[in-house]
Amino acid sequence: MRVLLATQFFPPVAGGEERHVYNLATALASRGNEVTVATSSQGGSSSDFEVVCLEPSASLLHFKYVDVKRPHALPISDPLVSRRLKTLIMANKFEVIHGHNWFANSLLSRSVRGKIPLVETLHDYSHVCATKRLVKNGVLCEGPGLACISCSSIHYGGVVGSGVAMLNAFERFKRNARVSHFIAVSRYVATRNRLSSSGVPFSVIPNFIPDSLIVKTRIEPDSRTVFYAGDLSIDKGVKVLFSAYEKLRAAGVDLELRLAGRIVDVGSIPEGVTYLGELTSDATQKEISNATVVAAPSIYPDPCPTVVLEAMAKGRAIVSTSVGGITDMVEDGITGILTKPNRASETADAIAKLLFDPGLAKNMGEKALSKVMSFTTSAVVDKIEDTYRNAIANSLR
Repeated sequence: MRVLLATQFFPPVAGGEERHVYNLATALASRGNEVTVATSSQGGSSSDFEVVCLEPSASLLHFKYVDVKRPHALPISDPLVSRRLKTLIMANKFEVIHGHNWFANSLLSRSVRGKIPLVETLHDYSHVCATKRLVKNGVLCEGPGLACISCSSIHYGGVVGSGVAMLNAFERFKRNARVSHFIAVSRYVATRNRLSSSGVPFSVIPNFIPDSLIVKTRIEPDSRTVFYAGDLSIDKGVKVLFSAYEKLRAAGVDLELRLAGRIVDVGSIPEGVTYLGELTSDATQKEISNATVVAAPSIYPDPCPTVVLEAMAKGRAIVSTSVGGITDMVEDGITGILTKPNRASETADAIAKLLFDPGLAKNMGEKALSKVMSFTTSAVVDKIEDTYRNAIANSLR
């Protein structure tokens, strides 16, 4: 098949969604598909498929919600991106287009893609939530509703936030009318994006990792190390992890906490914590392999965190929270320990339990290693290719 993947960010930009699209493109190409990736990221490349950089309008607009280094896709069709995509599509004979989150908005118009079917993967809650997080005032939101406007205004700022909320609500109806098939990365993502009432066929197909990441034999760590990888943000529970670390240190527990990722809104890093910056994928795998515990203490309903799968692939026990798509991945008391979100004492107790009981950590890690086999390229990509084939067949009727 000739496949166009359209995504906001792509490596070398770090992140779970970015790695997912890279892994997908690599897997599709290895199976004989002709793959092109269209992205707003700069510097991406591969010897296995073509990467085309499309400058988004957001990079030219000085709106408050735009990160200059990471110009985000608009909640509506981006005229600059749409024009470039149309040129790219006209020059190639793509059979299916696979968009990711809001970047897919620029592909909704038939004038851009013609009759080529559009599959869209929802990696978060952006189909119904302007902030993409389903969190309002620090707690889980039951929206969407009128409160979305005030919530978005707080998140993005003033008039821009109100506009983002209203435009996303309008665009949701267009997505429901023009997307051929939705893919949700977890059951929770499908439920909270209200896909069952969208009128569009959908599947739950999780993120996956390359089979090559899976170790044949679990390696025993030689120190009490807790590792975290991801955005250093309040939503991701990093402040909770800081509190748990300080509680353990105050109790005389000898441990090392190592962090990798982009600092967002957590302020200063506590004394004694090792901050590694933004790591490459290979460096992240090495850190995971050397850790006793991998922590993913999200407060918001994390859709399907790739780092959890990577930890499972190395046979590491996981301390996480019982929210979002994490419950599809981690079995509490079997492959890891799940706490309630925003509970530093529970997080500290879970970490201590695994640090002081190497046998339990080993047992959970081995079971995680077995479970992760259903989240690999060989287990998942067939399902995505089947989705493409069905979308193509339906478009020809």
